[in-house]
Amino acid sequence: MGHSMMTISGQERGLDNLHSLQGWQPEPARHPRTFVHPEAAVASNVIAPPALSLEQVVEMQEAEIAAYSKPEFQNQLWKILESAPPEEHAHLRQQLCLDVQVPLVASMGFEPTALGVCQATEAVLQFHGEGKVQRRNAILTDLLNPKPLAAHWEPPTVPLALTP
Repeated sequence: MGHSMMTISGQERGLDNLHSLQGWQPEPARHPRTFVHPEAAVASNVIAPPALSLEQVVEMQEAEIAAYSKPEFQNQLWKILESAPPEEHAHLRQQLCLDVQVPLVASMGFEPTALGVCQATEAVLQFHGEGKVQRRNAILTDLLNPKPLAAHWEPPTVPLALTP
């Protein structure tokens, strides 16, 4: 018996398999209804989108807050929410927001398309844990998801002085 027995651990086998797959990329899942809008198609030679600093993210959020706070925007948003079926709200809200977002992200160096908005959103995510960003995200969420006031709402009464 001139052969020595050599055992290969599962971990070594896994590494061998991993090394044999280097350079392999899985095919993207294809759905028969998948459609890529021509403006959203990206060539392999496109320059990477810009990175944003925390200050730029805050500046962009403040510009969005200012735009979404305008009565014209809020009136359009309410019109959509009141007239369209609930299952269409998200899509219609997104379309309305693109009118604000596309020029804004273009001013930050992103391409002026829905893809540029997606890339800018990705760039903002790196600052998700920052308090400044979280506070502004909460304001944006409230502006884009208004809740109707009850017809007979009254402000709560607060005692003027607390007695022991």
